[in-house]
Amino acid sequence: MIESTRTVTITFSGDGLNANHSFPAADNTSTGIGQIPFALTAGDNLIQPPFGAGACTILPAGQNTSIMAIKGLTTDKGITIHLTDPCTISLRAIAPTFTADPFYINSQTGALIRIIWS
Repeated sequence: MIESTRTVTITFSGDGLNANHSFPAADNTSTGIGQIPFALTAGDNLIQPPFGAGACTILPAGQNTSIMAIKGLTTDKGITIHLTDPCTISLRAIAPTFTADPFYINSQTGALIRIIWS
């Protein structure tokens, strides 16, 4: 297994405001596999987190133009994510399976993404 450490950092600067905020997540000592490419089709695409994954970072292709939404169920409206910016989501993986619930990424026209599991 691979150990991962994750920190979200937000930096503000300009107009007299300079601030740095870092929010560390708990270390994951039993994370699943690292980075996986996905070719999303138009519509709902089931994403199954691997064993031990405590978070995922979705990396759309740099030239992506397909609108994407993350959904818990196919009937959900979902949360629309940025076309090209990375999106990190913490997952709840609990005993005995240590596998997070699957989710869907709805793609308007199909898209290439990578997911980094940590």
